[in-house]
Amino acid sequence: LNRLLTREKGQFLQTTPTKLKALTKEPSQRDFLKNVKAILLGGEAMEESYLNELKGITNAKIYNIYGVTEVPIWSAFVDTDTFTDAITIGHGIANTQMYIVDKYLNPTPIGVIGELCIAGVNVGQGYLNNEALTNEKFIDNPFGEGKLYKTGDLAFWREDGNICYVGRND
Repeated sequence: LNRLLTREKGQFLQTTPTKLKALTKEPSQRDFLKNVKAILLGGEAMEESYLNELKGITNAKIYNIYGVTEVPIWSAFVDTDTFTDAITIGHGIANTQMYIVDKYLNPTPIGVIGELCIAGVNVGQGYLNNEALTNEKFIDNPFGEGKLYKTGDLAFWREDGNICYVGRND
């Protein structure tokens, strides 16, 4: 990958933090970072220690991205340069509404953990041949039109409008 991205002057890279950590472990395998202008990291939680290390070895803009397959694919993002005291997943992208709710589907206040739910034109219609799971996870949106997808992820709102991912509810 190092040779390919170096030869082709790849400017954008999207991967998981773990994969990029493996790709940048050896200093001799980091040549590709010279051309990369933006790195999108998602698919798993980002470790602050690795983010700091990565910022020390590249000048590329680094984005933390969040998404689920049921809302193809990315739903939220944030430029990691905006982090002050915590890693966040940012806020919803265009045409995406992010909600954090309690078990009664009431919005949670800032700082209170709840289930992260997603609505918008990009929410899928359900699971093929699995009506029970579809009915459980894709519900009528109590906040607007269309469906609301219950991700099963736990998160909370920060005062700055960004979302902190906490983990899974299962």
